Amino acid sequence: MIFNALYVWNEFVFALLLLHDDSVRTLTVGVNQLVGNSSSTTLRCCRYVHHYLPMVAVYLIFQSYLVRAISAGALK
Repeated sequence: MIFNALYVWNEFVFALLLLHDDSVRTLTVGVNQLVGNSSSTTLRCCRYVHHYLPMVAVYLIFQSYLVRAISAGALK
C-alpha cells in the first residue's frame, strides 16, 4: 500500500500530459508550475516541504508495518 501510494503521489508525466484544467491538476504538477513563476528560493523550498510532508507522515505512521513486511519476506 505504501509503495502504491508513493507511486500515485509522485506520478508527474501522466498528470502533466493529460490534465489541462488547473482545478484538477495534481500537487506535483502545481508545484512544478509555481517554481517557474517564483524567484524566491525560500518560497520554493516551502512549497517542496509542503508537497512531501504528507508522504513523510504516511511513512512514519506505517514504518513498523513496512519494516515487518520487508524482514518477513527476506527470511523465507
